[in-house]
Amino acid sequence: FSFLDNFLEMNASRKEKKKKVEIKTSRQAIFFSLKMEGKDKGLHDYCQLLDDARIPKILEDGEYIILSDKMIKYNHRDKSQRRWMVITNRAIYNLTKKQILFTETWEVRRRIAINALSGLSVSQRSREFVLHCKDEYDYRISCNHRDAVINIVKELYEKVKSREMKVLEFNDEDLKSVCTTKIDVKNGISRLPAELHVN
Repeated sequence: FSFLDNFLEMNASRKEKKKKVEIKTSRQAIFFSLKMEGKDKGLHDYCQLLDDARIPKILEDGEYIILSDKMIKYNHRDKSQRRWMVITNRAIYNLTKKQILFTETWEVRRRIAINALSGLSVSQRSREFVLHCKDEYDYRISCNHRDAVINIVKELYEKVKSREMKVLEFNDEDLKSVCTTKIDVKNGISRLPAELHVN
């Protein structure tokens, strides 16, 4: 072979390798696009509920767990209640364990659809935050993985609503003053911060 022949052969070999890389990259792109929906499944499953066979029975069709965490929920009497929070691709669940005869099962205390949210209020001095719900009473919650919860809820909201979720920060240890309770709703009272009325 002449120098020119060697050069042409090497160039052809490089083009063939580049072509194979492009084909591989294209296949990867297709694969990842197919996996895009549900890629966050079990991403923050802190309570390891993904493998709990009882969970799918309480979720709606097409739902999957993104996050699970233990939480403290405060009711309208300001009483703390220990619960489990599950966030799926469509909703936020408040779960508790229930004993039926000799079998322990999960009970859904409340399901809040992502599109029913109107914003979030967050304490700068504690782990508390409030899920503000449109036309419903709010949820005042404290949990260990609050930042993960807030980020996931924001992302889901933006995906469902096609707009950014408003998050308000307060320099208060508890957020009772901005949480509309079940009793408030019955009495026609709303504690929703003015900044969230347009959301």
